[in-house]
Amino acid sequence: MLLDSYANAAADRRSKQNMLRFHRIWIGDPMETLRTEMAPALLKSNCDWATTGAGASLLMVPYLTEVTRIDLYVDAELMSNPTRLSSLLGARIVEHGQVIEVRELPTVMSVNGPVVEGIQVALPIRVYADLLAAGGRWAEAAQHLREDLGDRTQA
Repeated sequence: MLLDSYANAAADRRSKQNMLRFHRIWIGDPMETLRTEMAPALLKSNCDWATTGAGASLLMVPYLTEVTRIDLYVDAELMSNPTRLSSLLGARIVEHGQVIEVRELPTVMSVNGPVVEGIQVALPIRVYADLLAAGGRWAEAAQHLREDLGDRTQA
């Protein structure tokens, strides 16, 4: 199936992408911090960005009950300036123990997903591929997203 082929290709590319890892203290829920602090700062920066992974899944079709890590895509300019990105996220760069993972936008189209509660979400197909690549409970969330998207396209 075309979606499966895309997901496999996206997972392969994702595994080769440079990733920046950040840590910050969540005051309560990570999604609330994304909504009230990080998303507004990223919007003001005039960069292209989107959330993916469990957080995006929770915003689009809730399945997972808890998000412990925020996954983001940012444009090449912001990705090349980790100090600025760190400041925008209110976080510090770490080698491990991250609660925020940031990768460069794989395509300019990736930011064309929905805006939910003031948060730019990656394209649903991209979120699906990222969840599937992560495995475990995230892969279950990917299947839930796929079923929901299938229901919407058939309605």
